[in-house]
Amino acid sequence: MIRHRRALCLADAGRHEDAVAELDRAVTVFEAGGEEAEAPRAESVRIAALLEGNALGRTAAALSRLDSTIARCERAGLPHAVEILRALRARLAAQPSG
Repeated sequence: MIRHRRALCLADAGRHEDAVAELDRAVTVFEAGGEEAEAPRAESVRIAALLEGNALGRTAAALSRLDSTIARCERAGLPHAVEILRALRARLAAQPSG
């Protein structure tokens, strides 16, 4: 959770690359936490995808990140997370590529 919070601070400071890297580290920590950590893992992925797709202009990477996490959340029985991640995926996919 500390890595997740640190990433939010980095994003607020405009350090988007550093924030995504920190979120990736948070995801790794959450993955070790088993099923109980799947929802916070999905939230870290959501924020990383937002940063990648919007601030960093890496839409394809963001969509790939979301696709794998949507599948994980479906397997984990997290329909609310799936709904949120699918909505974000649709918004990012609809953005004009720059």
